[in-house]
Amino acid sequence: MKKNLILFLMAITAFFIACETPKQPEFIEMQDVKVSSFSLNKITLTGDAKFNNPNPVGIQLTNVDLDVSIDGQKVGNVQQTKDIEVPASQNFLVPIVVDIAPKDLSFDLLGSALTLIGGSKKVKVNYKGNITVQAMNVPLKIPVNSTQEISLTE
Repeated sequence: MKKNLILFLMAITAFFIACETPKQPEFIEMQDVKVSSFSLNKITLTGDAKFNNPNPVGIQLTNVDLDVSIDGQKVGNVQQTKDIEVPASQNFLVPIVVDIAPKDLSFDLLGSALTLIGGSKKVKVNYKGNITVQAMNVPLKIPVNSTQEISLTE
């Protein structure tokens, strides 16, 4: 009888934990943003978006949709549909890659890009948009709005 009562209480507890509405993961910061390659045709920025999963269960990253601006001018968009398994109650990183066509940059930004090569100037890179995850089959959009100063030498 006692054994059945304990099993029943454990089942009820598990039911209520499983039925809890998932919490939205929190955006923490952009890490390791850098210019990974630079040519006349393409500038590639890479970095990691750091988040925290506050849920007691794992979640799955399903979509990344971020606009990228340099010194206030939109220069590209990151759209990735990577499925990344995220462990419960932990921080996690989402790799971000954006390709920028120098021909699409304004004269001022092109000048900033050229001074990046010499390492003499930093530019402000802003990532703004949403990252979508699924927690217990519930899609959650996480807003991202992060600005960092980078240089080619970092």
